[in-house]
Amino acid sequence: MGEDIEAYVQALLHGATAWKGVDLAAVARTIALASPRSFLDARVAAEQLRGGGPGLLADPDWLAGLHRGTAGLLDEDLERAAEDGLPVPESLALLRACAFSPGRGIPRGSVWSAVASALLRRPLDDAEEKIRLLLGGRLAGYLTRDTEDDYRVYRPAHDRLSAVLRGRRPETAAGRGGGTAVTHEGEGASEDGPAEYADEREDAYEVHARIAAALAGLVGPYAHIPPEPYVRRYLAQHARWGRVLDDEHVPAELLPWVTGSPIRALLPSAGGNGPRHWLQAWASVEPYLHQADFASRLASLYLAYAGLADQRVSRPRTPAGEERPGASPMAVLWSRWHPPSNVLASLDISVRSLAVLTLPDNRTVLAAGDDDGHIELIDAVAGTAIGERIAAHEGSVRSLTVAARPGRTDLLVSGSTDGTVRFWDPARGTAVDRLNQPGDIWIDDVASYVDTEGEAVVVCVDGNGSVVSWMERFGREERIALPGETPRTAKLALAAWEDESGRGLVAVADGTRLSFRETESFRTVENFDLSSAVRVLTRAGARGRIAAGHVDGTVTVWGTAGRLTTLTGATGPVGSLVAVPVGGRHLLAAGSGKDIALWDTETDRPAAFLTGHTAAVTALEPVLLGDTTTLVSAATDGTLRLWNASDLTRALAGAGTAPGSRGGVLAHGAAGRSAGVALGSDGPGIDIVEATTGTTTARIDTGAPASALAWAPEGFDGATLLWADSEHGVRFWDAADGRVLPHRLDGHIDRIRSLAPVTTRDGRNLLLTGSDDYTVKLWDLDGRRLLHTGRGHGLRVRCVAAASDGDRDWYASASSDGTVRLWGTGTGRMVGAPLKCDQGRVHAVALNVRPAPGLVPHLASAGDDGSVRLWELATRRPLGEALTGHTAVVHAVALWTVEGHGNFMASASGDGTIRVWNAGSGTCVLQLATGSPVRSLSARVTAAPSASVVLSFAGDAGAAAVELDLAMTRQGTKQGTN
Repeated sequence: MGEDIEAYVQALLHGATAWKGVDLAAVARTIALASPRSFLDARVAAEQLRGGGPGLLADPDWLAGLHRGTAGLLDEDLERAAEDGLPVPESLALLRACAFSPGRGIPRGSVWSAVASALLRRPLDDAEEKIRLLLGGRLAGYLTRDTEDDYRVYRPAHDRLSAVLRGRRPETAAGRGGGTAVTHEGEGASEDGPAEYADEREDAYEVHARIAAALAGLVGPYAHIPPEPYVRRYLAQHARWGRVLDDEHVPAELLPWVTGSPIRALLPSAGGNGPRHWLQAWASVEPYLHQADFASRLASLYLAYAGLADQRVSRPRTPAGEERPGASPMAVLWSRWHPPSNVLASLDISVRSLAVLTLPDNRTVLAAGDDDGHIELIDAVAGTAIGERIAAHEGSVRSLTVAARPGRTDLLVSGSTDGTVRFWDPARGTAVDRLNQPGDIWIDDVASYVDTEGEAVVVCVDGNGSVVSWMERFGREERIALPGETPRTAKLALAAWEDESGRGLVAVADGTRLSFRETESFRTVENFDLSSAVRVLTRAGARGRIAAGHVDGTVTVWGTAGRLTTLTGATGPVGSLVAVPVGGRHLLAAGSGKDIALWDTETDRPAAFLTGHTAAVTALEPVLLGDTTTLVSAATDGTLRLWNASDLTRALAGAGTAPGSRGGVLAHGAAGRSAGVALGSDGPGIDIVEATTGTTTARIDTGAPASALAWAPEGFDGATLLWADSEHGVRFWDAADGRVLPHRLDGHIDRIRSLAPVTTRDGRNLLLTGSDDYTVKLWDLDGRRLLHTGRGHGLRVRCVAAASDGDRDWYASASSDGTVRLWGTGTGRMVGAPLKCDQGRVHAVALNVRPAPGLVPHLASAGDDGSVRLWELATRRPLGEALTGHTAVVHAVALWTVEGHGNFMASASGDGTIRVWNAGSGTCVLQLATGSPVRSLSARVTAAPSASVVLSFAGDAGAAAVELDLAMTRQGTKQGTN
C-alpha cells in the first residue's frame, strides 16, 4: 500500500508551481512513511503541501501533526482557518455536526446551525456566514457534497474522518486498539484514553440528546407548518441514540410529518424515562398511514391520542383568530376507542403463509405469501415493505420455508396451489429453481432441513400424497407416494425434526395417520393412527418432540415412542402451529379462528388466548428481535401483529392481551334531541351517552346483545330508542322516563341486522328492518304493526336504509347476494330491477334524497371488495366509477349534504380506516386511521352556517365521536407529507 500512497501523493503534487524542481518521489516517500495505510491522510497532507510549499517539510510542528495522522493534519487546517476568521471551536463544531448526521449529510441553514450550537453548548453566532467561510476555505476539503430530499447536504469525506470528528480515536476507527467504538448507536467513549475531539464531559448519548433537543426547537408550535426535511427524517433517530425518545424531544407537531424510520420501530429500544403518550399514539396508527396526506395523519394522531389518554382532545394549537388550512380538520369530542398497539403492518393482501429470514445486510425480514400468488418481504422491525412484491405463483402461496445454506445466503422456498415449489434469492427477489410444473395438483406443505453433509434439503408433499425432495447439487428426487385416494380430501402436512439422539426425521401427516421417516433413506421409523385428522405439524421446541394441530382443536405432542401429551382448549380447528421459546419455557401457539391459543408444554393447563385479531388467523411464526423471541401472526383482517414475551407471559397467567369489543352497533339521536348516542356492545346492555362529551346518561339492560339500534323518527312520540333483540324482535325504550316500553314488533325468524326509521311524506312514522331470514319488513311505528314483507333477496339482508324527500319515500336493502333492492311503500314489492353491485356481499347502503346542486338523489353501496359505489336513484345507474382505497370489506357508509359546501360520504372498513369522500367529485378528502375495524357509522350535520359534521362510529375497539370541519378538510388535503 505504501507504494500506492507514494504514487498518489506524487500525482497530487505534480504540476504545482511551488514544487517545480523538487524531488517529488522523496517527498511522497516521507508522506507514505507517516501515513502508511491512509489515503485520506495522504490526500490532506498533499493538499497542505500544495498550499504551504516545501517549507512545511522543515516545520517540526507540521511534521508532528503528520505523524498524528488525520487529527494532526486537521489541527493544522483548523489553525489556518482561524487565521481566516473562523475560530477553531466553531469550525470544529460545524465539522462535527456533519459527522454526527446520519443519512447523506447535513443541509445548510437552520439545521446545521442548530446541531453545531448543540455541540458548542452555546449559540453559533452569524452561523450562515461561518458556514460560508468553512465551505469556501481549506476546511471544505474535509467534506463531500450530496443530495437528500432535494437539498444539498454535506458529510465528512471519509468514514475515518467521521469517526475522528465524532470523538473516536483514530486507531479504533482503523480497527486497532481495544476501545469501545463510538458510532451513531452511541455506546460511550473509548476506553484507551480521551477522544481527540470529544469534550471530556460528554459521551455519544449526551451528544445525540443535545442534538435532538436542538432539532426539536426547530419544530414550530403549529402542526400545519412542515419542519425541515432533515428534522422530519432524523430527529426521532437522534432522540433514540440519545436515549431521549419521548414526547419532549419528539414534539407531537412533528409526528404527522415523520418520514424516516417508523416510530414504532424505534420505541422498543429507545431507553429513557420521559412520557411517550403522543409517540405511542402515533405508533398505533402509523402502519395505516404510509400514503396518507398531512391532514389525515394529523387527524389520526389526535384520535389515537384521545383513545390512549381516554380524555377529550381539542384541536391542535393554532394562532388565535387565524384559519390554518393545514391544521387538523378534526376535533375529538369523546373517545371510548382503544385500538391495539401491536400492529406491525396493515396490508392489502390476504396472507396465507409466513417465514422469517435474514438478508445479507442483517435485516430480519418476514416473507408473507398471499392468495394471489405474491410474496411480500416486510421489515420485521419497521413493518415496511422491502422492494417490489414478488409475483411468485399463479395460485395461493400456502407454504413458505427457509432453506438454510451454511456460509451462503439462505433460500426462500414457496409452495402453491398452482402445483409448483419455487426457490428464491430473497435479497434479489429472483427465482433460483423450481419443482413440478404449473397445472399439477396443489402443493400441501413444504419443509426443509440441513443434511449430514451440510447441504440444504427441501421436502414437499402434494394433494395426491406424493413426497418429493430437492437438493441444490442433485435437484429433484421422488421419495414416496403415500397410499390412499387421489386427490386427497384432507390436508397433508410435513415437518423436519430430530429425535433425542440427533437422528434426522421427517414427520408426515396424512389425514388421521402420522408417520416418522428417516431423512436420508425415508425409511419408516414409526406409524400412528389418530382419532382426528392433522392439519399442521411443527417442532415442539424441546429436542425429540414434534407437535400436531388437529381439526378437532386439539394439539398433540409426540416423541418417536408415541404421544406424550394432548393440549386442549382451542376454540376451533388448528390451522397454524409454531413453537415459541420464552424464558426457558417451551410454548406452543396455534391459530384457531380469530384467536391464538397458547400452551406451556410442560403443564397440563388448557389453552390461554392471545386476542385482538378481528378475523381468522392464517399464519404464525416466531422471530428473534434483539435478544428476545416475538410471535408474529397474520390474519384475514389484513394485519401482521407482534406478541412479545410479556404478552405471552401475561396470557399464560390469565391476563388479557387486548380489550374486548365495547361498541359493535351505534345509533345517533336526531339533531336537537337530548337523547344522544346509543351504543351496543357484545354485552347484555345499551349505553346512552351525551353526544358531545360521551358521558353515560343511562343504561338499558337488554339481557342479551342488541344486534341493531336506531332512534325512532323525530315525528314519533318523544325520544324513543329501538333495538333488535336476541329473539328477532324490535323493542322500545322511552328516553324521557328511562324505561323499556311493553311494545314489541315480531315477525322475523332470524337475526335482525339493520333498522331504518323514517317519517314519510304523509307524516307517518315507519320502520324498515332487514334480517338474516332474507326478508325486509316495513312497520307502522305509530300502530305497532307490520305493513309489508319484502321478499326477493337470495341471502341474508345486511343493511337497510329509508328516507323521504317530501314528494317520495325511498326504501333500500343490501344483501349478501350482491344486490341492492328498492321497495315500494304501498305494496312492499320491489321497485324495478335489483342493482347488481359487483362488490361481493353488500354490507352497507345509504341514501341521500336531498343533495346539494350538482348531484342527483343517490344511494351508496359498499361490500366485500372494499369499494364504494354511488347510484342514481331515479335511473338506478352508477354515478361514475367505483371509489377505491379501502383494502378490506366496507362495513358502513353514511351520506350527507352541507349547504354551501356540497355532498359528502363516509365509509368505514375492516382495514382500520374511515374515509371521507366528496360525493360529487369522488375524491377522498380525509383518511382517518382508526387502527381497528369500524362496523357502525353515523353522520350528523351541525347547524348552519358551519361546515362541520359529527361522525360517530363503533367497532371492535369501542366507540368515539369526532367533529370534522369540511372546509378545512378540503383545503388540508392539498398539503402532502413529502
